[in-house]
Amino acid sequence: LSDDGPSEEGARREAVEFLVRRLDGGWGDDSSNEASDDLRWVARDTPAALVPEIDTLVGALMRECAPRQTTSVLLPRTSRELDVLEKRTAEIRRGRRRTDLSETLGHLGQHSPEPVLQRVFALLDATTGDEALDTRTRAALIELLEHAVSGETVARILPRLYTHLLSAHHVVRAVMAQAAATVAFLMNRASRPTTATRVVPSSNTEARTLHGS
Repeated sequence: LSDDGPSEEGARREAVEFLVRRLDGGWGDDSSNEASDDLRWVARDTPAALVPEIDTLVGALMRECAPRQTTSVLLPRTSRELDVLEKRTAEIRRGRRRTDLSETLGHLGQHSPEPVLQRVFALLDATTGDEALDTRTRAALIELLEHAVSGETVARILPRLYTHLLSAHHVVRAVMAQAAATVAFLMNRASRPTTATRVVPSSNTEARTLHGS
């Protein structure tokens, strides 16, 4: 029995490393999609197994936010229509992976707040000069923070979320409104509503404005 523990831990470590390697797209989109989905469950069940991979996971999230390379080759009309469809499908899949990775890192943020929040806050403060890229990145990071909220982290996360409620970009405001509503729900359920409820009226107003526009 004494050998089972280390053996099981080694197998888990190899499985995690295998999943993380598949995120790079080298084995195709389907493989990356499956890996990002599986990693969500690893983060929920055994977050400690993913702590050594925090930098790699953050890098994978940033890669999914970055614009993809496009070709300038002139295609026939039918081929162009097919190309547009393929690009839209690929972007939907990328969006799914961004959501998966944000959730994965959010669970890690509850388990190991310092290394995750330190990296996320630094990225939230950064700009690239590319508005579309900055918007995608901030939306993904705010979604990450939504999943990272706990009794231990809420005091650090909530002020950051509130700052982005005032963002000029509607996508960031929409994600922020959803995140604030989730934070309020979690904190109310924990019978500690005083901090969270201060942001709820602004968040709900923002959400109504967005849905009405």
